[in-house]
Amino acid sequence: MQSSLLDHWKSLPLDKYDGTTDPDEHVDIFLTQVTLSTTDDAALCRIFPTSLMGRALSWFTRLPANSIDSFNTLASQFTIQFATSRPHQLTSLALVSIRQEKKESLRTFMSRFNKAALEIRDLNSVVALHHLTTALKLGPFANSICKKPPSNMDDLRRLPDKYMQMEELAEFRNQARAEAVLDHALASEVLAVPKRASTPPRADTTKSCKYHRNRGHSTEECIALKDKIEDLIKQRQLQCFIDRPQSPRYDDRPRRQDQHDRERFDRRPYRERSRSRGRKKEEPTTQPRRVINTIAGGFAGGGSTSSAQKRHMQAV
Repeated sequence: MQSSLLDHWKSLPLDKYDGTTDPDEHVDIFLTQVTLSTTDDAALCRIFPTSLMGRALSWFTRLPANSIDSFNTLASQFTIQFATSRPHQLTSLALVSIRQEKKESLRTFMSRFNKAALEIRDLNSVVALHHLTTALKLGPFANSICKKPPSNMDDLRRLPDKYMQMEELAEFRNQARAEAVLDHALASEVLAVPKRASTPPRADTTKSCKYHRNRGHSTEECIALKDKIEDLIKQRQLQCFIDRPQSPRYDDRPRRQDQHDRERFDRRPYRERSRSRGRKKEEPTTQPRRVINTIAGGFAGGGSTSSAQKRHMQAV
C-alpha cells in the first residue's frame, strides 16, 4: 500500500523543495496532494522525504533516530529549520509607495494594487480603501469611491470594472480620431510617412503607433505626430479638423445688469406694476408727437395796435 503511494507521489509533476522557498507553502502543497490518497500519519512521514532535494534532503537524513513521532512533529521541525526562507511578510505600509502614474491606465494600476494587497495577510478593507483613494489620480473612479465607499474587499476589486471599460472606450475613440487625422494628412500628401521605427526594449506592446509603425505608445500619444499636426494646422493645411466657435445668438445674450436688478428688486404691488406695464404698452413708440408753434400778441404779432396787427395778418 505504502509503495503504491510512493509511486503515485513520485509521478506527480511537482517541484521538490530545496530549502530556498517558503517551507509552509511546501507543507501545504504536500498535504493537499498526499491526503487525497491517505491520511495515515506513518505513511505521511515516509512519503515526505521524497518531496525534498538538496540541502533540505540532507537535513532530513541527519535527523536523530527516533526523533520523529508524528507528521506534525516532522512538519514543525521542517518549518523551523527553513524559517529564514520564508518570504518577507508585507504589511499595509507596503501600499503607501503605490501611486497611479500620470499616463497609467486604471486597469494596469488596479492590477498592481490588487497584487500587492493579496500579499498582505488579513488586510483590512478600510485600510485598503484609504490607501487606494490616496494612490488614485483624479478621475471618475476616484470621485465615485469618495461618494460611495465599497463595503468590503470584494466590492473594492469589482467596482473599478465599469470605469475601466469607460476609460478604454474613450481611449479607443481618441485613437480612432488621431488615426483619422493621420490618414487625411497622408492622403492629401501634406504629411510624409517616416521611416519605420523599432520598438523600444521593455515597451508596452499593447499600444501601437500607426505613424511610426511600432509599439510602445499609441497614435494618440505620439508626440512627434502631434508636433507635425500642429505645424500643419498653423499652415492651414488641416482646417477641416479645427472646431470653429459658433457666434452666440441675439436671444442668448445676457440681459443688462441694471435691468436685471430693477426687475429683481421692484417691490411695488402687483396691480401697480401691471398698470405701469399697461401704460407703457399704450404709449406709441413709432409715431413722433406733433409740434405746433404759435405766436400770440406783442410786437411778434405785428405791433401793439389793432391796425398794425391787421396789416401783419394780411401780409402773412
